[in-house]
Amino acid sequence: MNQSQQDNQVPEEPPAQKATPKKGGKGPVLRFGLLFVLLVSAFHVVFYAWFSKSPAFEYYLELNARLSGMIANLLGSAVTVDGSTITSVDFAVEVRRGCDAIQPAAIFLSGVLSFPANMKARLIGALTGTIFIFCINIVRIVSLFYIGVHYPDLFELMHVEVWQVGFIFLALLLWIVWLRWALPPVQTEAT
Repeated sequence: MNQSQQDNQVPEEPPAQKATPKKGGKGPVLRFGLLFVLLVSAFHVVFYAWFSKSPAFEYYLELNARLSGMIANLLGSAVTVDGSTITSVDFAVEVRRGCDAIQPAAIFLSGVLSFPANMKARLIGALTGTIFIFCINIVRIVSLFYIGVHYPDLFELMHVEVWQVGFIFLALLLWIVWLRWALPPVQTEAT
């Protein structure tokens, strides 16, 4: 081969390399999303097929009512609690399915348990987050009781439009707070 033939030759392409996924990539995100959907779905099956019809759930609703009634009495309202109903001379509210914080807790727990954090961080998040959501639900029930007493025209709006949507948002916000706590700090290189 002479010099002019060598100059006109097209360079050979390097051999094809196997594609390697980028560190992080879509795999962990897809895994999280699928596991989250699976856990939320499993919760719904267990909750609606069994737990919501069980005596344990009735007891749980009554516990919410008793604690809320106790706080209302501490705040100066004369209320009585019968089963899951809180009653005063001005208003009565019944704690029923949907007023129980189970759905926001399920969303939060599914997010915590689906995320690839270490087990200790997940257990701490699951326990503290569930307790926090339960406590906020008691605040929710007491606030709805007082709204019913003082602003009965706003009760339905606050119950359905504000607290239900706000509670789901709160569960997501709580998950983000847990996520920031559970993730190790990002190391940045000094320039």
